[in-house]
Formats: sequence, structure tokens, C-alpha cells
Amino acid sequence: MASHNTTVVMASTEAPSEDAFVNVKTSLPRTPLPSLADRPIITTERLAIRAFKAYDLDALYELRTQPEVMRCMCDS
Repeated sequence: MASHNTTVVMASTEAPSEDAFVNVKTSLPRTPLPSLADRPIITTERLAIRAFKAYDLDALYELRTQPEVMRCMCDS
């Protein structure tokens, strides 16, 4: 894996101070990931992991607009 250093600036309306910058070291794969169309569907007895499809949008919207679901998503 190739290493890359990235500088992240915290969002603010004021001029950034010295402590507003954070250096993050990341690793990227040497070869790109396959396109979503070429990735296999991972299935178990109760779950299938696959790329989103257009017909998933209504169900995803319904899920993301439930406050109790989003509370759990944001707290983790």
C-alpha cells in the first residue's frame, strides 16, 4: 500500500490557528478497487451486501428519516 500524508483543516469562519491543522496518514491500495458492477455480492443466510440500486432509494429514505434510527447512526 502507498502511504499519503493529508492535511485537514477544521471548518471555521475565522482564520485558522496553528492547532486547527491535523496531519492524517492514510494508506491507499496500489491497485484500484474493481468497479461496483464487477464486485461480487456477499451473501450469508440473513444478509446480502451489494452495491445500491435505484430501487433502494425509497427504502433508504424511509430508514434515514426515522429519528430513532438516525439517533443510533449518529451516536456510534
